[in-house]
Amino acid sequence: ISDTGIISETAPDDFMETNNVSESETENVTEPRETNNIVETENETEQRETTGISLPAFSAVLTKENKIYYYESTSKELIAAVTENDKVYNGVLSPDKTHIAYFHDKTFGEDGQFVYHIRVADIDGKPAGTFDFTDSGNCIYTSWWADSRRYVIDAHLNPSVCIFTVIDIETQEIIRYRGINLSMLENGDLLYVGEINHWVRGVQTGRLMINEKIVYDTGIYDAILSMPVKYGNKLGFIITNRDDDPLYTVLGDLSESHDAVTEEYRVDIPLEILGKHLEPYFDSNGGFYIIARFNNKATAYSYNPDTKKLEECMLPEEKPKDESEKQTEDSVMAEIKNAVITQLNDTFDGYSISIVY
Repeated sequence: ISDTGIISETAPDDFMETNNVSESETENVTEPRETNNIVETENETEQRETTGISLPAFSAVLTKENKIYYYESTSKELIAAVTENDKVYNGVLSPDKTHIAYFHDKTFGEDGQFVYHIRVADIDGKPAGTFDFTDSGNCIYTSWWADSRRYVIDAHLNPSVCIFTVIDIETQEIIRYRGINLSMLENGDLLYVGEINHWVRGVQTGRLMINEKIVYDTGIYDAILSMPVKYGNKLGFIITNRDDDPLYTVLGDLSESHDAVTEEYRVDIPLEILGKHLEPYFDSNGGFYIIARFNNKATAYSYNPDTKKLEECMLPEEKPKDESEKQTEDSVMAEIKNAVITQLNDTFDGYSISIVY
């Protein structure tokens, strides 16, 4: 959806820091100066030529101190979209480039729990909602937009459970999901492993969930499922017991309505890789693998549909990032940096960035 810089260097202690532009001291931010609009194309999806590289049109939000700025590549204009009295964190731009969600500090509630304050505004700074919630775990991992109306916050609760908070900015509804290994399907549905009670054995079976609905149940108490991998309508995941002993791998079909996973094959884990860190993997052609890692070494086992077994093989080749993709990313960041320096008279230090192409 977007390339998102998370939480600035000065965020509270229970925020996880990722993708800071810099860790150096921030400087005073002045209001942006006026710039001339540049009309480049009638179709915003058309390409732009910058430093010899054809760049797609993009928008970005930049968060620093108590301000959030909005940048539009077609106009090359950087405007102050949000200004608060207190510091703000983790401004994230929605996929349709119409809204910005951000953290606006936190307070203590009457029960002693943190109350997190989330605000949403349009790109002109007009408020679109304020959401206060507790039950948010011990730290915020990250946040992103599932689609143009749902904003998702991933928070850590304990070693067994994360809390995924989904805020619908249209209905103002807040829904919380409890589990681990969250991923998002193409339509925005949230796929995750259901919560297993951290302290009590023999209470719950390992389950795969989509939006609070059980779509696959292992039938095994305390079983833990890995992060599912997906290729087309196929899912692959590894099932272990509570002591991290691998039990078997499952290949299944996800229904079009996303309400059930039909088990296609249940494949035993080869004895020689028991005790290693195992990861399911689909290659670009739909081939299914188990990657076993131990002591910085990796071995691979591919699924043979004829024998219905995992057989040792060469490590699958991961597609390297295309050089043009890297050049595009570098050029986009260079353009944003130039806008900060020339329009805000500021250094590029201390900003968190969220980009939507």
